[in-house]
Amino acid sequence: MLSWAPARAYEDRAFVLAVNHAGDRMDKENLCGAAWVEPGVLHRWPGYSFVVSPNGQVIAESTRKHNRQRLLLTELDLTDLSYWRTAIGDFLHFRRPSTYHRIIEEG
Repeated sequence: MLSWAPARAYEDRAFVLAVNHAGDRMDKENLCGAAWVEPGVLHRWPGYSFVVSPNGQVIAESTRKHNRQRLLLTELDLTDLSYWRTAIGDFLHFRRPSTYHRIIEEG
């Protein structure tokens, strides 16, 4: 998850919060239906969670050392959101409608 989240946060200029299952799970009948899950095998879910800011930086993350449930708390600074959507990160400022005007004109 950590590989795609910073890119999505940066592209969308939004906070991204990601969570995962935690603990050991024995799915004897493969009820989840996933092809990669073998029935009767113990699966360890890491419980890893993280938060990414609108500029693509990880600002909070849980430990990866064990697969137990945990709580991750972080405060989101909405001025970051405002800054990356209006100041340096304003993608609309750099658009060039002259290059795509034909596709936005009415029929």
